[in-house]
Amino acid sequence: MARKKSLAAQLMQAYRDAQKAKAAAARQAEAELARQARAVEREAAQRAKEEARREREQAQAWALAKKQNDRARAEEARKADQIVQDLVKREAARAKAAEQKRKALEREKSEAERRAKQKLSDDLRREATVRTAEVEEQLDHLASVLTRRATGLHAHRLPVQKALLSGARTR
Repeated sequence: MARKKSLAAQLMQAYRDAQKAKAAAARQAEAELARQARAVEREAAQRAKEEARREREQAQAWALAKKQNDRARAEEARKADQIVQDLVKREAARAKAAEQKRKALEREKSEAERRAKQKLSDDLRREATVRTAEVEEQLDHLASVLTRRATGLHAHRLPVQKALLSGARTR
């Protein structure tokens, strides 16, 4: 019987050993599953961390690009305003120059008209002086003729009438 016991004990021992091995294998499988689950969690956490880092970098790049774009737009707007101001100044200067030129032309025209009137006036004065001198000369001649001759004035009647008529026209 001792042998049987020993065989039964051996069987029991083998059964217990098998149970222990099975339990150890189950614990080992469970530990492996837990290790794999932790590895998956670590990997997911790493991926989430990496994704968050990429999103941060992307947000920073976007903010930087927006800032640069805003700066560029502001610079373009400033340049456009400067161009408009320059154009307004040029147009104002052009209008001022045109107005000055117009006034200068008006002054020149009025001065030319004044000189023309002055010349005409001077010419008329000279002509009147010359005619007056001619009439006076004719009158002096006639007066001298009349004073030298008391008779025979009939021959001088036509020149006297002409002299008197031309004298009346000049006045």
